Amino acid sequence: MHTVLHTELFLFSEPASISKGLQDETVAVGTTVLLQCTAHGIPPPALSWLHNAAPLHSSPRHFLLGSSLQIRGVTMQDSGVYQCIADNGVGFAQSAGRLRVQPGRSTAGPQESKVSIYKN
Repeated sequence: MHTVLHTELFLFSEPASISKGLQDETVAVGTTVLLQCTAHGIPPPALSWLHNAAPLHSSPRHFLLGSSLQIRGVTMQDSGVYQCIADNGVGFAQSAGRLRVQPGRSTAGPQESKVSIYKN
């Protein structure tokens, strides 16, 4: 008697989607802001960030932390539109929000603002 073993591997894929995206925010010069962009998909998507349509990379003030972008010591030049783009090769999704920076230092010292929106 001869037994044949047959197995099948099902590969599932799911286009990238953003479950927590960006929204408009206003902060004071000198504060720290945390922009959050939570993405899902199979395979897991890679996130990239844009500021006024230009690619944004880590710097001494800009920290890419997983699904978040932290900007320390916000300046007037940080004003503008931020976008997070999630891409996993199956599909991509993006979210955008405008950061408005008000002149003058905050009297409360360094603060952190969380910028997020929940999509149903």
